[in-house]
Amino acid sequence: MLPGYLREMSTGSAAALRFLTAPLLAASLLCACSRWTDASSTAASATAAATNVAQTANAQADTQTSPSGDIPDTQAFVRYSSPEGYSVLAPEGWSRTVSGATATFVSHYDGERIVVRRRGGPNVPHAYASSSPPDAVTGKTIKLEHNAYIYPKGAREAVLDLWAPQGSDNVDQWKKIAQSFRWK
Repeated sequence: MLPGYLREMSTGSAAALRFLTAPLLAASLLCACSRWTDASSTAASATAAATNVAQTANAQADTQTSPSGDIPDTQAFVRYSSPEGYSVLAPEGWSRTVSGATATFVSHYDGERIVVRRRGGPNVPHAYASSSPPDAVTGKTIKLEHNAYIYPKGAREAVLDLWAPQGSDNVDQWKKIAQSFRWK
């Protein structure tokens, strides 16, 4: 058997319909509004949290990223032993190319090259500037600064050339590499 208010509705009583419709409509509007407010405030809170996380990540990345050309102070080094009879430190992860008596290590615009030659070859300046090869995409070049070191041994000598974009702060890393050179 139906409750009284439903029985009245089933019999077509307009008063019962108004009695039931008004509270249901008000309740559904309140629910819809509260859900909309909760959803929009939840969405706003989620957006604010995501923005804060992104800003924090960007700030951390800015403090951890070295300027262009700077070898990080935390850079790991590995010892390279050449068939030419020497060993030297090179930054771990840099690409290596060996061609005859020349070994080259590069990463972006930074580089280290060791050439073994007969002693008394052409003079090599200890500090000089050059331009990088053109970028494959943009065709632009940048100014590079070089420091060169010469290590004589008998009738041969090794020329160590280190380079990076002009203005880079690699003094400590270059010193470490230069002091690591050893003839066998």
